[in-house]
Amino acid sequence: GRTSPRTEAIKGLVRENEWVKKEASDVKEAMRGGLDSLYYRSKVVSGRAQRLQQSQRAIDLEYQTLRLAHEQRIKSLQEAIFSDDIADVITQLAQAGPPQHKKGRVPALKVLPGAGGGLKPQKGQKGSVPRPQSSRRAEEDEDREYVRVAVSSRARPSGAFS
Repeated sequence: GRTSPRTEAIKGLVRENEWVKKEASDVKEAMRGGLDSLYYRSKVVSGRAQRLQQSQRAIDLEYQTLRLAHEQRIKSLQEAIFSDDIADVITQLAQAGPPQHKKGRVPALKVLPGAGGGLKPQKGQKGSVPRPQSSRRAEEDEDREYVRVAVSSRARPSGAFS
């Protein structure tokens, strides 16, 4: 399976130590002079270049890993926020229950007095039963409420809706 971070760190230090020892022996050979010194010098330089490339690749890989992990965290947080928002909305809807009152009212068409408008009973039919007073009062209250809503909605500036 996986090794612990401490074990990985120790392995990294051992590899680093091996590389330092190898470079030290190559530098020693290059300093000796003679025909082989040029070979060892180029070996030291190319070894250092490879080491720099490996270090840069490790830095790039770590950066990509951290960036992807950050993006994944942000994505999961956004999903959690989104699902929490939906849960909040569902909870609010469940607590509020079905709507109890109408919001606003379509204005009734005004019929000129005496014009009939097809609403009065024909001469051969009996007249309609008069409505009780409480129902008429409730309708007048609804009319007042409609006028209040209409006036207050007209007074709002156009950008006030959120």
